[in-house]
Amino acid sequence: MGLFSRSTDRDEAMATADKITSGKGFTGRIAKAMMGSENLANAHGAVQAAQGAQLAAAAMAQGMPTISARVVAVADTGKLVNHDPVVVLHLVLNDGNESQIQLETLVSKLQIPRAADIVLVMPNAQAPQGYLYMGPAA
Repeated sequence: MGLFSRSTDRDEAMATADKITSGKGFTGRIAKAMMGSENLANAHGAVQAAQGAQLAAAAMAQGMPTISARVVAVADTGKLVNHDPVVVLHLVLNDGNESQIQLETLVSKLQIPRAADIVLVMPNAQAPQGYLYMGPAA
């Protein structure tokens, strides 16, 4: 630990939360026994959504190029991360191919996209077939 280890602490905390909600280790097994497999799986989905939001923020800070997409449908998953909903977005990419994707992501409750809205996404470097939600287009 140093004076300037805040981001490392956050990364360690996120890794610990991922490990526990995956049911790994002693604490993960205890959590699974106390919460049940289904509730722990919901918690793990919320942790993964938060990790995706962190990746998107880091990529945006680095100036990575984005792709615009049109929202076809929005579905609520029932999961919340810091009182913000995790939703499933059905999108059509404006990349020339009009390819359709489905994306489970964390969105601000003040900026929940609606059908026909234009949003920004970017390819996920850690999952080549996936995309990261970057937010509404300006």
